[in-house]
Amino acid sequence: MSFTADWQRIAARLLAVDAVGLNEDPHVDLERRHSAVAVVLRPDRVGSSGLDVLLVKRAQRQGDRWSGHMAFPGGHWEENDDSLMHTAVRETQEEVSVPLLQSGQALGRLPAIGAVGRGQAMNLDVHPFVFGLHEDVSPSPDPAEVEESIWVPLAQLRSPKQHYQFGFETKEGSVDLPAIDAQGRRVWGLTYHMLQALFQRLR
Repeated sequence: MSFTADWQRIAARLLAVDAVGLNEDPHVDLERRHSAVAVVLRPDRVGSSGLDVLLVKRAQRQGDRWSGHMAFPGGHWEENDDSLMHTAVRETQEEVSVPLLQSGQALGRLPAIGAVGRGQAMNLDVHPFVFGLHEDVSPSPDPAEVEESIWVPLAQLRSPKQHYQFGFETKEGSVDLPAIDAQGRRVWGLTYHMLQALFQRLR
């Protein structure tokens, strides 16, 4: 099949990717901790103009606030990472064996979002970077970090039919939170909000 997409048009709708290191990025608050995730896009397999996005289900791990959650591949910035974008690339390779810069290209970034764990604000900002694949890559999850990976059409995730609310228990009581049904899996929290930011830019 032809594995092509108009990545230039998509990139124009995103915030520009910078290649500077963490300590040189004027948008990064050095008093906070930082993570980066990869929003990986590919042309869908039926030859239409649609796109799929890669989602992972995090492995069940004691002490992990996001254990078992649907998410984008990614993780914490490390001192030997050249940039936050490098963090996203490295973590994606480690978690699902997808070589983003060899099989695709960086398109841009979405606004950073402050992390919330179990209803509590955390001293952590998550930086989403968007990548477009040129090649059809099959993710191979590391079971220590990722339980499964799935490709989901963006059109499906955007459909109002897939959006719902669910009750979430906090220390202050139960609250209703928005979520998306992604092929029977619940997408909510940080990943939900990053998807909403992506949808707004790809209209």
